[in-house]
Amino acid sequence: MNMKMALLLVPCLLTACAQKSRTPAVWFDEATRVLQKNYYGYQVEKLKPLVEKHQNQFQTRCSSGCSWQDAERALQNLLTELGDSHTSYRTPEQLKQDQTDQRPDVGMRMAFLPEKQAHVILRVQEGSPAAKAGMRRGDAITAVNGVPCTPANQKLLKKTIQSGKPFKVSFESKNTGQKELALQSTVASTGYVPTLSTQNLPAGVGLLTVPDFDAWEKISPRIHALVKQATDAKLNTLIVDLRDNPGGYVYEMLSSASAFMKQVDLIDAYPKSQVHLVGWEGKIRQVGKLYLPFIYKAPPAAFWKGKVIALVNRRTASAAEVLAYNLQLQKRALVIGEPTRGLMNTTTDNYKLSNGGALSITITRSLDTNKKPYPERITPDLQVKDDLLALMDTGKDVMLERAIRLAQSGTAVPEGVR
Repeated sequence: MNMKMALLLVPCLLTACAQKSRTPAVWFDEATRVLQKNYYGYQVEKLKPLVEKHQNQFQTRCSSGCSWQDAERALQNLLTELGDSHTSYRTPEQLKQDQTDQRPDVGMRMAFLPEKQAHVILRVQEGSPAAKAGMRRGDAITAVNGVPCTPANQKLLKKTIQSGKPFKVSFESKNTGQKELALQSTVASTGYVPTLSTQNLPAGVGLLTVPDFDAWEKISPRIHALVKQATDAKLNTLIVDLRDNPGGYVYEMLSSASAFMKQVDLIDAYPKSQVHLVGWEGKIRQVGKLYLPFIYKAPPAAFWKGKVIALVNRRTASAAEVLAYNLQLQKRALVIGEPTRGLMNTTTDNYKLSNGGALSITITRSLDTNKKPYPERITPDLQVKDDLLALMDTGKDVMLERAIRLAQSGTAVPEGVR
């Protein structure tokens, strides 16, 4: 998972920070040195021979000169062959976009369905332009400014949104049919936040949606508050929706997890040391230390005593995988859905390079309290496809409907699953 512990990138080597490397070849050497110095993923034995292989290939290719793009491409090829999904390179342009809080957006997350030539909506941010336009999960966008959303034009919608200019979309909804909508991107003051809904659900059942753990000291307070709200409303089952959750801050996840489990442990193993973090009652502590390396304000704690069903899919990643895995490990929840992304058993940090780009590098391995490595991904207790085609065609959320049936059955853990 991405540690996201610091607000700034880890400083690079002084020689690299001082000025941009003189040539693409020098920069490629700089990048591979940073990679070899800090990498501690499960492919560590492969790294040195791979670096030597790609250095030789790059030197041969550049015998008559090469460009900065050639150097970046060579680094990308090395990382692809390394095969660690948590270790990657971000170009200066990508990094600038990642770090820009003032990015125009309309407040919706989508998945592209090439079979339908459409973007199906997965999440809508409260108070966003998309929400104000009436967009909901399962609705679809089929054209942007009259241009169909074909596979060749897959990125057009994202580029149009980020341009900040007004635009029109062809919009399909099971509630309102087909129509054209005008949208205007804005700069959001807040990110996605967890929500609790009982609409169209059986009595006693609530749907707690957790889009990510990206907002520092905002996600966990919201989750604890919603758990208290669910308790006060005398709900008996919470369906915790972690689908499409990419992860985020480890502290935020651990504090949030303590709303469902008395204690959650995470051990990050470095080459020569270990950091053991514990989440309980909304608080975070590091075993063996009086103080945390980062200030984290614990929220007023609530604790859910009812049943839990957690939903995951192939896009559930990183810290969200860790939360779902601990719910599963402690037999606190039935986890249903699809095998997850596979970013659970390591953590990463970012290292800035002299060209303005950065390497995201696996620096620790995640262990449980028995010092056993975390699995790469979650295997759900009950596998159910997250069928986006059915969601767009019929409005049916297949996985959620299965969870509702389980909640209505009187037990969140049907016989034979465990």
